[in-house]
Amino acid sequence: SEKNMRLTAEISFFPTHLDYKPAIKHFVRLLNEHSDICSETFPTCTVVCGEMQRVMSAIQSCMQRCTESFGMGVYTVKYLPDYEAI
Repeated sequence: SEKNMRLTAEISFFPTHLDYKPAIKHFVRLLNEHSDICSETFPTCTVVCGEMQRVMSAIQSCMQRCTESFGMGVYTVKYLPDYEAI
């Protein structure tokens, strides 16, 4: 069913300020706090896998919290429904 559909999301985050590394590290740390999804970070992106609703909720929460802490940033996300990359 759609409720249990698995999802892989590949996320890249580009903070708009010069001191960008703390914001990226914070975003990755926030994603890793979600024990109900899997994530793996690479030099250019973070890959997140799990149940579709949980992945989407985690991404939304992390984007909101990171924006509140660090301000504007650009996120690019690729979604692969019904696929687990990690």
